[in-house]
Amino acid sequence: FDHPDVMESYIAGRALPAGHISVTDKLEDFLPPNHPLNLDEMLQNPFDYELPFGHPDLNEMMNITELDMPKIPVYFDHPDVITSFTAARALPPGHVSVTDLFEDYLPSDHPLNLDEMLQNPSEYELPLGHPDFADMMDVRHLETPSIAVYFDHPNATESFIAGRALPSGHVSVTEMFEDYLPPDHPLNLDEMMQNPTDYELPLGHPDFSTMMKVEELDLPMIAVYFDHPNVTESFKAGRPLPPGHVSVTDMLEEYLPPGHPLNLDGMLQNPSKYQLPLGHPDFADMIVLKTLKEISIPVYFHHPNVTTSFKAGRPLPPGHVSVTDMLDDFLPP
Repeated sequence: FDHPDVMESYIAGRALPAGHISVTDKLEDFLPPNHPLNLDEMLQNPFDYELPFGHPDLNEMMNITELDMPKIPVYFDHPDVITSFTAARALPPGHVSVTDLFEDYLPSDHPLNLDEMLQNPSEYELPLGHPDFADMMDVRHLETPSIAVYFDHPNATESFIAGRALPSGHVSVTEMFEDYLPPDHPLNLDEMMQNPTDYELPLGHPDFSTMMKVEELDLPMIAVYFDHPNVTESFKAGRPLPPGHVSVTDMLEEYLPPGHPLNLDGMLQNPSKYQLPLGHPDFADMIVLKTLKEISIPVYFHHPNVTTSFKAGRPLPPGHVSVTDMLDDFLPP
């Protein structure tokens, strides 16, 4: 693959390198009768000779051998080798021998001192057309854990990058993840997440959120009547739970995730002191409106519109039948 373009080399006057196999021996059986036979001498001194007009392209006489490319398994956090080599970043101490990994795949004239070259990249240059090292690597896809968390769990990647420490009392992240880490991954996960400003996620690190499974809460369905206010709106507006309201704690405590505060009544009685966390379920999703039994009171055609009359302040006329008696069986509690 790394053989130079012969036409470009010849026209540019670049001589056949010393030790090159005899081109005459390779091509003499294919030459037309009047073709010069001193091919090696011509290619070693290209300035002394000129290709005749219409001479076939020398590159068309070559068949580039496709190398049997290795597929070396590496983990997701392995750096890009071409980028590292070009930037003169040396192979880290203790790295497995690259020579041992690749020697069975090298073309015959390839240097064998791969480890020395990669440990001293500033002293070497990749030849034009060298295959990309990335094509020789097989990135191992780690078995991704699926850690169950509740809806109110913060985005761990965002928290880490923002320097927000793991809260005290959090379960051990090391114990949850140690079975899934690649061999060279640091094991002090708890210490890293308790001190995120001291560490940096490497480029290409998987997003923590892909390792979490948000558990769907078993939401309650509390029956209320049509005139019940929107709880989320009331809470955000700072309107307290009215005196005598049934205990919200008693109604909802069986449905709360483990880390949820239990003083629901106190929170709803003093909503201005608390804030709903981002992603909190809407209270409306926990409430089902009771459908009242329909009422059909017969009246005559000239009966006024009651809603209009009430809003206009027109009182019930004297002698009207008792509205209480008609409707008391249908009223919500």
